[in-house]
Amino acid sequence: MLVPKDSPYRSVRELIEKARTLGQLNYGSGGVGSSQHLAGAVIKKLANVDVVHIPFKGTAPAMTDQMAG
Repeated sequence: MLVPKDSPYRSVRELIEKARTLGQLNYGSGGVGSSQHLAGAVIKKLANVDVVHIPFKGTAPAMTDQMAG
């Protein structure tokens, strides 16, 4: 998992707790069916949190947007 450098989250647990507090959290992946997408679906199910998948057209565009903030 990747968060911006200035993010207050330093663990997956902290991020999941924030998702529960907010009621929803968005996450990006390299596209539908990618390993990132499937990992997000597993976290959604196991942690019982509402996360919204934002598919990109590949990992490179997802990483570029992440680095740009």
